[in-house]
Amino acid sequence: MGGFIITILTISGLGIYSYIGIEQLITASNVQGQSLNIASQAEQVLVKVMHLETGQRGYVITGDSSFLEPYHIATASIIENISSLIKATEGDPVTSALVEELKIMVQRKTGVIFEIIHARRKSFEDAQVVVMNGEGKKWMDGVRDVVRRIQALESTTYGSEVVSSGQRLDIFRYAFAGVLVIPAVIIIFLFYSINSHLNKHEDAAGRLSRANHEVTQLNKDLEAFTYSVSHDLRAPLRSVDGYANILLEDYGAVEIGSFLRENNVCYYVRDNGVGFNMQYVSKLFGVFQRLHHNNEFEGTGVGLALTKRIIDRHAGAVWAEGALNEGATFYFSLPR
Repeated sequence: MGGFIITILTISGLGIYSYIGIEQLITASNVQGQSLNIASQAEQVLVKVMHLETGQRGYVITGDSSFLEPYHIATASIIENISSLIKATEGDPVTSALVEELKIMVQRKTGVIFEIIHARRKSFEDAQVVVMNGEGKKWMDGVRDVVRRIQALESTTYGSEVVSSGQRLDIFRYAFAGVLVIPAVIIIFLFYSINSHLNKHEDAAGRLSRANHEVTQLNKDLEAFTYSVSHDLRAPLRSVDGYANILLEDYGAVEIGSFLRENNVCYYVRDNGVGFNMQYVSKLFGVFQRLHHNNEFEGTGVGLALTKRIIDRHAGAVWAEGALNEGATFYFSLPR
């Protein structure tokens, strides 16, 4: 059971580790895609600003409004590109700050372009004056610089994620290999362990069977012995019974009674004879165990042992209490 639990925990752990690795790979892939998207959006902003400038130049040189078509198209879409960049960089304060800077540069550049176009509607010379002040070039250079910085930052992020993805992929491969190999090793180990356990169990079962046979034989021998002893003690017991009755009639020294204890009925026999030392109470119910010499009191040392065996067979208990020269009390209990 323990090996099975270890196997399940190991497979679960490796599975969770593999799942986390896959999630990290997906996250890294998303980051890489985001970096490429941000760099691409920034490039599109630069291209569309250049389209604005191209339309403005054609119109300034020719005065033909058809040259403003790239200007109108780029003006409509460049706002979407800036909005996409702002949304894509919300969680990155560094790139977000660069996008905000790019937004300002584009606004300044489109403002200058609009001013040049408005001046050209008056005259070529008015437009030339606005172009010559250098504001348009300054903001165009600013747009190029910010776009290059955004692309450089995203290129670094992309490269870092590519390296990290490679490392995570290697870890995932190792974890996946572990999912395949480790359970196989554990299963092989469990197979040999179970096989060894079964062999030991068979050996133990054999020993238990032999022990049961020996116990059964001992019980038969003890029963034969008990029968023999009980048969041989009938006459002495009748004599003891007669002496006990004489004592009851002459001295009243023996007390017999009963009481209830939990679910048992307890019986006792109490006398005020020589008693015994409680230190040796454990010997009272052993076969051939006696606390007095034969010259003091006759006996064979099997009566109490037989009593205990009979009571045990009836799910009861037997015990004794006494003190030297103060008498003794013998108890036995039986279930109600």
